[in-house]
Formats: sequence, C-alpha cells, structure tokens
Amino acid sequence: MRESYIETKVTQAAKANGWLSYKWVSPSQRGVPDRIYFKEGELLIIEFKAPNKKPSAYQLAIHKRLN
Repeated sequence: MRESYIETKVTQAAKANGWLSYKWVSPSQRGVPDRIYFKEGELLIIEFKAPNKKPSAYQLAIHKRLN
C-alpha cells in the first residue's frame, strides 16, 4: 500500500466529517509533515507513511520542533 493511497483515503474521510484539509508543501523547508487538518479550533498535523516505513531522522527533528 502506498503512502499516497493512505493520505487520499484519510483526507476523503476527514473532509466527509467536516475537516478542512491542506497539503503542506514548503519549498524552503524540507521534512514538514504531509497534511494539516482544521475543524472547530482543532488542528491535526499528519505525516503519512506506507506500512513498515518510518520517518527520517530529519522528519522526526521537525516533528519534535512542531510539537
């Protein structure tokens, strides 16, 4: 199963449940998570990975900073 398939399905479900969804693309900053979801003042930031894949060390560092 590909990461893009998982991301598409999660985004479809989120939108069906009233979440706003934005693809996070940052040309000047690599390692940012894939999607940002907003609903009623709540924010979810998600890094999608294919089964058995893990974020890179750089991605984990970015995630730690965001947390």
